[in-house]
Amino acid sequence: APRSAPCPTITIAGPAGADKQNAIKAIAHRAMPQSGATLIGLITGDDPDASKEAMRSLYFTCSIDDLRMLCSAVAAIEDPAHRSTLASLCTRIADRLDTDEARALAAGVK
Repeated sequence: APRSAPCPTITIAGPAGADKQNAIKAIAHRAMPQSGATLIGLITGDDPDASKEAMRSLYFTCSIDDLRMLCSAVAAIEDPAHRSTLASLCTRIADRLDTDEARALAAGVK
């Protein structure tokens, strides 16, 4: 039997590289439980390449519940530059979701 590809969650937890980035892209296209939380963990993590890919995916897949989690996570970021980038992401997601609640959540993250 052919060997199956590793589960994206295993690859995401692995070393930096193309496989990790492809796995991040893949979770945006799969019915993966808690994919929003997984992407937020990568966004706030210490792998800059994974963070960028996760931000791109989350932008397209983010629900209002995910935005609540993201805004909460951003508030805990100590690096001002990273926090500013993520606050901008929250604003772009809120614009995409186009609800008063989403805009209020994003406005609370500065």
